[in-house]
Amino acid sequence: DMAEVRPIGELPALPEDIECILARDLTNLELFRQYLPPEKFEVYGFMVHEATNVTEEIVLSRLKQELVERDPLISSERFANLQQRLRTLLGLPDLKAAVIGLEGDSGFRVNSERGYQLDDHSTAVSEWLSVPCIEHLRRGQPMVLEDLRHAYLCSPVMKEYQLQGQGSLLMCPLSHEGRLIGLLLLAAQQPHALNALTVLRLGSVLPLFSLALLRTSESFRHLVQAAMKEQFTAIHPAVEWRFREAASRYVRTGDVVDIGFNEVYSLFASSDIRSSSTIRNQAIQQDLLSQVALARDVVRAAYEARPLAYLESQEYRLTGWLSHLEPGLTSGDEARAIEFLRHEIEPLFTSLESFGEPVARQVALYRQSLDPALGFLYAQRKAYEDSVNILTDTIADLLTEEQAKAQAIFPHYFQMYKTDGVDHTIYVGDSLTERSDFDPLFLRNLRLWQLMATCRVVRVTHRLESELPMPLTTAHLILAQRAPISLFYSHEEKKFSVDGAYNTRYEIIKKRIDKAEIRPSNERLTQPGKLAVVYSHPSEADEYREYLDFLEYQGLVAKEIEDLELQDLPGVSGLRALRVEVRPES
Repeated sequence: DMAEVRPIGELPALPEDIECILARDLTNLELFRQYLPPEKFEVYGFMVHEATNVTEEIVLSRLKQELVERDPLISSERFANLQQRLRTLLGLPDLKAAVIGLEGDSGFRVNSERGYQLDDHSTAVSEWLSVPCIEHLRRGQPMVLEDLRHAYLCSPVMKEYQLQGQGSLLMCPLSHEGRLIGLLLLAAQQPHALNALTVLRLGSVLPLFSLALLRTSESFRHLVQAAMKEQFTAIHPAVEWRFREAASRYVRTGDVVDIGFNEVYSLFASSDIRSSSTIRNQAIQQDLLSQVALARDVVRAAYEARPLAYLESQEYRLTGWLSHLEPGLTSGDEARAIEFLRHEIEPLFTSLESFGEPVARQVALYRQSLDPALGFLYAQRKAYEDSVNILTDTIADLLTEEQAKAQAIFPHYFQMYKTDGVDHTIYVGDSLTERSDFDPLFLRNLRLWQLMATCRVVRVTHRLESELPMPLTTAHLILAQRAPISLFYSHEEKKFSVDGAYNTRYEIIKKRIDKAEIRPSNERLTQPGKLAVVYSHPSEADEYREYLDFLEYQGLVAKEIEDLELQDLPGVSGLRALRVEVRPES
């Protein structure tokens, strides 16, 4: 400091002990003013003050603090705070942030603010990131597109940000134990606003984003499991007591006990969509043929307007694709055909539109035929998937409604799985309940209930078949099982499995029985409009004949019952089946 204090006029006299007087009351400013009035002094000179900008350190500190709090990515308010911190840190007031979680080959949007919008449900990563991009990010290397206006946009996510008017894009991989679990996406309107230096400045917070995403993903997974438990099964109330006992013991002793149930009777039934794989492939084939034909129409119209040799060569290639696809699909055809159209044919359309009105109309027709979200023709596949969903949802809803009534017969463990059809299994036995009052009467009643419920499923699906976007038929069977089995809970797989070699044979039969054929005709056992009951022992057939006789009396099934010998299945022989026609609703 370079300063000098000068008095103004005559100063008041000070007592000899002034230092002691002031020292006794250092915080009394009025006392200081009394003896040293400020208006009696002037200060001349200059002072140098140094200031350090600690904004970045403070922002980083607060950013780290917020990332370790609860739900920083799910809460919209907290995520907005994170985005504002990133804007301040990077000096970019228009910065847009988004976090994408990855689960296997699927991705889901955790949060964003008008950033790249994935659907609420998980989406295949390959639909919004190209394979080279994915591999690059899996190696832990960020992707920086400093100028989206002139960059090679190899992925839909890049094109989406460009359409939003963003000038630069940064994709930072978020990893846990060497595994890619998600992405932090940052976008700015100004080109070159995001660059390699940005990655360095984010180095200390990216691991915290990874941990926050890991916690979010685990919470998301638990929510999904809870939703599946509520929507697709009614199993847990029957066995919850056993898990409470095991948890109580774990809290007291720290021991993880095995959870198992012996002497359990299994009642399995299946409602399967006939030839679902074949129909699905045919739907894919029809969509591909239609899209390739539309693309050829564009190229052909362009060639007629301007007979360029290159256009003729592309028409030749498209015709070759039609010839290749017409007999049927082979492995990889779908991916290769879509890749060919997207990267070699569709890029021509912008130029071809200028060849005249007829060509422009063909281009517009092609584009209108594509699914806007997927970017390819999806008409037949959508009809198939919608039909499958209508059937399986209807079956599942009916079984769920009926199952609530069945629980009143006797508490039991109920599993239901939806794929290209609906399978359900009832497990019932004394060891499954706290009541200890199981009686064979309840078992017989549940078997009869399952037969009646499956007959209702046959009727409902038969009525629906003509109303579906794509006609589908269903086939239905029940597997009789006289002997009880044992269930055990796998802590690793978090589900119940059967225990023992004999029980494993039963599980093998469940997985393969829908493909069973009749000996010696090789006719498929399961047929639309009919219900088959597969059995191993004559006593099982006798019991189910009694039930079917009662159902015939009620008007649910026809009188004639076929008793059929089945062809051997891999690892299984000696099976037979009863088959009966289910009467349509009058």
